[in-house]
Order: sequence, then C-alpha cells, then structure tokens
Amino acid sequence: MASFIEDMTLDNDFPMVHPERFLWMARGFQWLQERRKYHAFDIDSCLNILKENISREAAFAAFWSTYLTNELQPHMTDEQHGKLNQILEHASAKSSGTKDMQDIAFVKLHLASLLAISLIRPDSPICKNPSLVTILEKSISAYELAEPPKINIDEPENMGKELIEEDLLGFSILLTGGVVGVELALVRAEQRRYEEALNLMSRFAWDICATTIRPIISIDIIEGTHHQDVPEFLPYLPHSGCEFKIQEAVDIFEEIKAHGKDIKDWSDIQNSCDVLRYLGLCGLYDPNESFKPFVAEGVGAIEYWGRAATFAEEQMRVIA
Repeated sequence: MASFIEDMTLDNDFPMVHPERFLWMARGFQWLQERRKYHAFDIDSCLNILKENISREAAFAAFWSTYLTNELQPHMTDEQHGKLNQILEHASAKSSGTKDMQDIAFVKLHLASLLAISLIRPDSPICKNPSLVTILEKSISAYELAEPPKINIDEPENMGKELIEEDLLGFSILLTGGVVGVELALVRAEQRRYEEALNLMSRFAWDICATTIRPIISIDIIEGTHHQDVPEFLPYLPHSGCEFKIQEAVDIFEEIKAHGKDIKDWSDIQNSCDVLRYLGLCGLYDPNESFKPFVAEGVGAIEYWGRAATFAEEQMRVIA
C-alpha cells in the first residue's frame, strides 16, 4: 500500500492536526482500489454515484473521507446535505421488501452517520436538535440491519487490525455503529434517561474497542531506531473531537445513583458496569485513570466499575 500513500503527499504549508487519520484514509482508499476496483473518493463523486445506485463502496468512501478529514469538525455544504437527505429518502423508500436489505442498511448507516458527524458540534446539546436525534436513532436501526461482524468478546482489542485488512467494510459498520451509539447514549443522558444511556454506552463501547488499533512498536537498540507496524487508529466522537472518555460513562452512573430510588431492576445496570470494567482491561481506556469525583481517593477506573457493579448488586438485594 506504500505507493498509494506516498502519492497522497503531505503539504508542508498545511499543518496536519491528526496525521494518523490521513494515513488511514489513504489505506482505506487503496483497499477499495485493490479489493473492490472502486476509484471515486471525493464526497461529491460518491454522492453522485449513490444517487444512481446503492453502492456500499461509495457510501463507505463518503463517510471515510469526511470522518478522517484533517478538520477537527468536518464541514459539508448545504448542497451536499441536500443530496445526502435525498439519497437517504430514496434508500428508505426502497428498503421495504427488497432482497438487497443489507446493502441498503449499510448505505443508510454510513450516510446517516455522515450527516450526524457533520452536524454535531461541541457545547451544543444534541437533544435540542430533534432532527439530529432522529438521525442518530435511524443510524442505530440501520446498524442492526447491516449485520455487523460478530465481536470476539475474548479479545475485542485485537479485532481491528485483522478487520481493517480483510473486511474493511465490516470494520466500518462497527466504527459507525460505535460512534453514533455512544453519541446517542450521551443524548439519552441529556434527556435524563440515564439507565438507557448507560446501556447504550456499554453496548457500543464494544464497537469502539473493536475498532481501536494500537501499533506494536519494535525498537532496534543497535541502530537506535524504532518501528511501528501500523499507525494508531483511535475512533473519535464528534461532540468532543476526542476518543472515548470513560469519564462520560462515570458521569452517567453517578446520575443513576443520585436518581435511583425508583429503579425496580438493577440487573441491566450491573451488566453495563461489568462490561465497562472488562473493556478497560481490554485497553479501551487507561484502567488506572482517576476521574471526578474520586481523584483525591486515588480510585482508578477498573476499581470504580468494580465498585459500581457491587453497588448495583446490593440494590437488587435491597429490592428483593
């Protein structure tokens, strides 16, 4: 893949905020060229293709080129938004009773996710934009129909490298699902639907973990050099421009504790806590990270989620 990446040379006059995103964009486009014989990568060309045909490759390229842009907040023109909405409406009209259901779901997932990431902005609550909330909800519905790859629950942190080489489109289903799923969890928290928020957070944190790629670094002591097998890939969330933050899940659970007197069944909450603890052990976040309001106590993330699961179990015994 080196030749294609080399062709996409960096402009020294244009500072790269996230150079690793640029490298993965190039790798993805070369994968499409070599594996799928697909060659249109700019978003306008992708949208023009999608106006005529249901194309997984065009939907993926449109999302990939926007999600991995060098901009901290991807920008789309009004005309591009209009085309996106038209294509989504057309795909929805075709989805009833069609044999190409999975292809249509794939396209709807990627285009709805693309629309969402271009509209979400920091410091602007998503719940105050009902149409954006609807887009996220429709993305989740499409995700379920697109049949994402089954996550290896024993080693989710090792899935990304294999998928991104062998099944890039499957990798992208998990990536888009993880991003919009966690964003929807934060919307539910804004709406004070905290149990649902934690459930969504733990459910789609699996996808974030499975699409996080951390390089293996080898060091040549004699030459004094180091080499990494691949660039780092950290799925980022558009509301912050940053990777998954376990603090946001902690904030949700603290709200559940504060407003939990009317909760009748804590079993799903306990399961969510167990999942978030386990994914910390799998490398989704720093297991020793301390966060509000427990910094002074020195409570790390793994210990926190263990305590949280125990708290939920105790509430079940109280109710029983």
